[in-house]
Amino acid sequence: KPLDHNLTFHKLVAYMICLLTAVHIIAHLFNFERYSRSRRATDGSLASVLSNLSHHGKEGDAWLNPIHSPDTTLLYVTFTSIAGLTGVIITIALILMVTSAVEFIRKHYFEVFWYTHHLFIIYIIGLVIHGVGGIVRGQTKKSMEESHPHECAESFEKWDDPDHHCRHPQLK
Repeated sequence: KPLDHNLTFHKLVAYMICLLTAVHIIAHLFNFERYSRSRRATDGSLASVLSNLSHHGKEGDAWLNPIHSPDTTLLYVTFTSIAGLTGVIITIALILMVTSAVEFIRKHYFEVFWYTHHLFIIYIIGLVIHGVGGIVRGQTKKSMEESHPHECAESFEKWDDPDHHCRHPQLK
């Protein structure tokens, strides 16, 4: 039956989405731990300097570390950022869709399965908005051409030196 192959493919895509969602969440948990540690660092390390970029007030500078205070918690950033809030919403929608798709619920409570699967609309809209939040940022192309990241990471102490070729990275 042709429809059976479509269902198999649908389930495989769903399993892959669940796996990649778990990897994505775990990666952000590690990332936020690094962000938090960098924000609290006072040792003048590269991580500490990059975390404080937004405090330089130089034209074009933008924050790199979404944690703007040493006292900020993961929950605060999660529920006050676009990326964090949409991430929670789409993860809950995904969990509801997956748990309602087990065979027992599909057979005995088909309406629950049917209606929760319509959460895909919220999931897709949230997924599009999720990336707009801009938690992960990068250096601008112009800034990378002016100050090569690998070279300048080694001499970050000299970024303020007018005689040195490396400048503060410009972020977007």
